Amino acid sequence: MKIIQVSASDGEGGAARAAYRLHAGLLQAGYDSRMMVRHRVTGDPAVHTFATGWSVVQRIRGMLRAKRIELAMRRFYRKRPGGLGPFTDDRSRFGAAIGTGLPKADVVNLHWVGNDYFDYGGFFSRYPACAPVVWTLHDMNVLTGGCHYNEGCDRYLDGCGCCPQLGSADPNDLSHGIFNRKQAVFNRMAATGRFRVVSCSQWLGRLARQSKLVGRFPVSVIPNGIDPELYQPRPAQDVRHALGIGNSEKMILFVAEQLAARRKGMPVLLEAMCGVCRVVPGVRLVCVGALRQLPEKPDVPLINLGTIQDDRLLSLIYSAADLFVIPSLQENFPLTVLESMACGTPVAGFDTGGIPEMVRPGRTGLLAPVGDAAALTEAIIQILKSDALRRDMAVACRATVLAEYTLAQQVEAYAALYRDMTGRRDRGEVAPAPAVNGINRNG
Repeated sequence: MKIIQVSASDGEGGAARAAYRLHAGLLQAGYDSRMMVRHRVTGDPAVHTFATGWSVVQRIRGMLRAKRIELAMRRFYRKRPGGLGPFTDDRSRFGAAIGTGLPKADVVNLHWVGNDYFDYGGFFSRYPACAPVVWTLHDMNVLTGGCHYNEGCDRYLDGCGCCPQLGSADPNDLSHGIFNRKQAVFNRMAATGRFRVVSCSQWLGRLARQSKLVGRFPVSVIPNGIDPELYQPRPAQDVRHALGIGNSEKMILFVAEQLAARRKGMPVLLEAMCGVCRVVPGVRLVCVGALRQLPEKPDVPLINLGTIQDDRLLSLIYSAADLFVIPSLQENFPLTVLESMACGTPVAGFDTGGIPEMVRPGRTGLLAPVGDAAALTEAIIQILKSDALRRDMAVACRATVLAEYTLAQQVEAYAALYRDMTGRRDRGEVAPAPAVNGINRNG
């Protein structure tokens, strides 16, 4: 079975990392998987950078098309509230080239395809010649008129317009136009019977089933998986020593691609940490991710390690932490939670999106009401003050990943979906996830 994974990247951001891990897991299981990306960051020979093969005239036309799309968005630049995530048009400079440029395959799996890459009308104009398509939702963008998380706005349920993320009061604004074009595409797709939707979380799966755009299609929930050999509890004393964190001190870890993004909740975390520092002595907050400027919070000892892509180094950092905190105000099914749990590090965060599907209160971590800094403070303190509770949670975190969230389980679920869509029965052998005994904790 030949499978094409289409993603904006194979490693830039959580969605890209999830797509690449699925691709690599399929290869390891014996399937013929390839990736087509706009921006390649790995050295994997099965990952290919999208190329149009266009002539000079065609490239100029593509540039002009991209300029028109940009101008449609530019009128809203000054009105957009600060701290928001991306807002993505359904069109790109590539038009139909994104579809015609794909190699022949038995099934195509779309992932996060923003950044002037994917063109809805152009890609799906290939039907019925194109292979069956699975679209894995890594956020809400496929369901909306442009935003990737609605941040409390439910206008996407009825066609968008008057978009708060555009600062617009026009019912026929850009978001409404994008929504209508998407709806026309999905209306055409509905008759083919060759389109499925996959969500990483039950939360987003429920939203997809309610969607005017994709609610008519079969929706499956297949959680992200993780390699438990790559992410496992490791002796991390050297990491703590390098960070200047002693055995008697407590290390709290926060990981996000863009630490300052409003949705990631860093201001709420810092507010919560001020309360933690007043109660628990010797607490350090270690951050991994892009951050232009350290916030002015002298009461919170903070170390920013910047962006780290190396999985083994990340597993050492997770293992070194006493607690992982995810203060996101809205989230799908973050890999960071699975990575932390696989390394035997408990999690504290907000009860939002797919997070409570992994963080089971009292077992693998604790949850607080969304945005409630005081409740997050209490959750962090409760875990930090009990060595016995952290040890029990560490064991439960690792056991939960091994039982429910291994990469092998994710690969088999996708392979079964692909086989069902294509009628193919050939498959690779999926090795059982190895059992790993013992949890190494430091500090």
